[in-house]
Amino acid sequence: MSLAYLDLIWLHAGSIERVFFYPIAVTVSNFIDSVVPTLKSSLSTALCHFYPLAGKIRNSVASSDGYEIHYPDGDSVPFTVAKYSGDFDDLSSDHPRLFNDMLPLLPESSIDNNDIRLLALQAMLIPECEVSELWFLR
Repeated sequence: MSLAYLDLIWLHAGSIERVFFYPIAVTVSNFIDSVVPTLKSSLSTALCHFYPLAGKIRNSVASSDGYEIHYPDGDSVPFTVAKYSGDFDDLSSDHPRLFNDMLPLLPESSIDNNDIRLLALQAMLIPECEVSELWFLR
């Protein structure tokens, strides 16, 4: 699937990153045993209807100066589960912070062999605050 001209404007603008916080009162083991499988199942169901999100943007094989969305059978969305041990109040407050402090929140790299992933997800458990965090890329 080739990208339209207006898509190309946004290609080099960088990824759109979103953070959503959801309160969830479960233990770490309950989170792993019940919440994570539900998230994976929901992602799988969504990808059945929006399968290009599992693909990557790459240089077009049909045109030397174009780009396309490539999503071969078996392609997937990286889904990472992690635990955040930093200070949640500092993380969620409204003040400047060092970028390196935010790196643990990022999911797997959005670039794979010069191809740009359309979507990567990370579910982060913050046990001290009983808050779960999802980070979406592109």
